[in-house]
Amino acid sequence: MLAALERARATSLGKDPDAFERAVCALFETLGFVATHVGGNAAPDGFVDAPLGPLAYRALLECKTGQSNVIVSQLNVAEAAKYRDRYEADYCLLVGPGFAPRTTFASELQIHGVSAWTIDDLAAVFHAGFDPNRLRPLFGPGLVADVVEDAVWDAAHGEAKCIAAICEILESIAARQQRVALAAPPSEAPHLDVDAATLILDEHFSAGNSPARCTRADVEAASHGSAIPASAAPAGPTPNTNRSSSQPRSCPPEFFEGWSTLTLVPLGNARVTIPALPGNPPRTKRLEAARPETHHVRATALGLPREADVARSK
Repeated sequence: MLAALERARATSLGKDPDAFERAVCALFETLGFVATHVGGNAAPDGFVDAPLGPLAYRALLECKTGQSNVIVSQLNVAEAAKYRDRYEADYCLLVGPGFAPRTTFASELQIHGVSAWTIDDLAAVFHAGFDPNRLRPLFGPGLVADVVEDAVWDAAHGEAKCIAAICEILESIAARQQRVALAAPPSEAPHLDVDAATLILDEHFSAGNSPARCTRADVEAASHGSAIPASAAPAGPTPNTNRSSSQPRSCPPEFFEGWSTLTLVPLGNARVTIPALPGNPPRTKRLEAARPETHHVRATALGLPREADVARSK
């Protein structure tokens, strides 16, 4: 995979545009796209399809090589969008080693609906492990260099990671409290609502000497999915926005299935199978208990994608 990035970087400088076009297509393949090289006259240099089922989209590629100064000086932004309708593309990308500064460049990108990518921009999302779904917001018109750093930061440290951590902590705390509640009848089991979860999470962070603090909004985001998932974004070009935007930020929808309250009911000697999240195998936890009864546990408040399977251990 790294070889594809290095080849794109090497071929971006020189006088072999065909080699650069093929290298860019190969690089997008490593990012999870189905790439097609076209080239020649009266056609785009290539296009990439995002294999996302009903959320699939297509982006055209216009590749420009530079010289030893790593700058593309001769630019025709309109050329990158010229074949949008013919190829039924949702986005148009202009790819080069770097772009010469000029006062009209940014406005031309907006006018023609083109996203300008340097090799360094592609390297940033490559190393961050972006896929077609996460890349889609970056394909809006404008200079990707203006927003890619924030996008990579969010992927590594932002809200999605925070929500995942909150769900994992609540899952662990709930499992522990279920053991504590074994001596009490179900009617006396405590409830975990948003306010209680906020206090519990703050106490958890404090006990670990972490400077992190959890707000009520954080827990509500984890429980209700109040932010718009990236996969629900409308098709078509939209302007790139930075982290200061007032628009809702993306949260992974797999964590947001049906929170109301969590009843910490007693469990018998039960095995709780937690369904697999994308990219992770199912996890099984054994909850030891003195009583043989097995009760159902409501797992939706744990941020799981669906009700957990609770079955009596054999």
